[in-house]
Amino acid sequence: MTKYYHLIGIGGIGVGTLALLFLDNGISISGSDLADNDMTRLLRDRGAKIFIGHLAENISNPDCVICSSAISQDNPEIIEAKKKKILIKKRGQALAELVEEKETIIIAGAHGKTTTSALVAHILSIAGLDPAAAIGGVVKTGQYSSLCGKGKHFVAEADESDGSFLYFHPKQAIITNADFEHVDFYKNLENLIDAYKKFISQIHENGSLFYCGDDKTLNQLAQEFKGSKTSYGLDSSNDIFADEIISNGFKTKFCYHGKEQDSFEFELNIPGYHNILNALGAIGMSLSLGVSVENIKKSLETFQGVERRFSWHGDFKGVCVVDDYAHHPKEIAVTLKAAKNFKKKRVVVVFQPHRFSRTSHFKDEFVDVLQNCDQLIITDIYSASEKPQGQISASMICDEISQKRENFAVYQEYDCIVDYLLENSVEGDFVLFLGAGNINRLAKKLSEQLAG
Repeated sequence: MTKYYHLIGIGGIGVGTLALLFLDNGISISGSDLADNDMTRLLRDRGAKIFIGHLAENISNPDCVICSSAISQDNPEIIEAKKKKILIKKRGQALAELVEEKETIIIAGAHGKTTTSALVAHILSIAGLDPAAAIGGVVKTGQYSSLCGKGKHFVAEADESDGSFLYFHPKQAIITNADFEHVDFYKNLENLIDAYKKFISQIHENGSLFYCGDDKTLNQLAQEFKGSKTSYGLDSSNDIFADEIISNGFKTKFCYHGKEQDSFEFELNIPGYHNILNALGAIGMSLSLGVSVENIKKSLETFQGVERRFSWHGDFKGVCVVDDYAHHPKEIAVTLKAAKNFKKKRVVVVFQPHRFSRTSHFKDEFVDVLQNCDQLIITDIYSASEKPQGQISASMICDEISQKRENFAVYQEYDCIVDYLLENSVEGDFVLFLGAGNINRLAKKLSEQLAG
């Protein structure tokens, strides 16, 4: 009998990617979201029944209801599923169950896990290992977020935002970092560290762990793992490290040094030192699985990155437009560093804070890091369904920055930003849109206007 699942929040990259994998595995699906988008249209074309809007009548009699972590318990479809006594699972739980028959390679961490998991999947594909994969973004090389390969490996990005990465018991794992994030869920750093500690304890005892040794917290946590472990980073004290780094726009060359005193030169087509770290984890894992250096070189040279990770919209009469998902102070710092490597006259940042809880907790860090550009435009906080907290607002951050640096930061309402940029941008500007909300739509709109 064919299984039938209903997925709430199906237009999101996480739940939508899971839906694609279900279809590839012969499972019938329906799903709902608040608006149509590229993911819902793709799923509809693949045979899924898509509802726009969350309504109780969308729930017929599925074997299981699956929801994203963003769906609240007062959602009418959740209430109806409970009323009908239908099994409800989180997206991470359902993904973990789907992959348990495979040899899993799980990528976790506060930052960089999407690019790292995409790199691993791309390398294994180029090497002919035909992996299955679930990536938390659209991989530009091939335009996919899921792969239904028939090989033994399943590469999956694990979501720590709601603790659902603890559903996994991987054979292999990469942890990119253990920075404090998702303050709404973890509340404090100790709770987050405990979660990573548990995740590490769940890696197969005969498996392997690759971790960024430049992260002090992660370096300490990894010592408790009894299986094979390998540190990587830019510091030469790591088992794997990189040096002789040459950055030129999107291209980054570096020398890889491995555990066995081996050294190889690699070239990436995605910018930034943070992406060298992502590549080191992917290279180390791939070599451990027997992938040749030649295939890894070919993979890195052909990898085009992930949508919304330093996505290039174009150079329009000397005005460059890029958008990036960066929404944490450390992500913003490394993204700004990559932007400066393009050596334009001005780096103009348009920042949309993401979640009231994150903005409140990291307010001082945002004030500091956002000054590392030439002009700053801040718009309202993207709530991601959170309720406002206290007095925190985008204009408050703008005011605090203005006290430290005059005639630098301006607040603009979302719908006014493109017009402001059209009036104030000059040749030689590198306009960088930052945030995990819907700020990328403005990057596209500005590009269309400049090209017009």
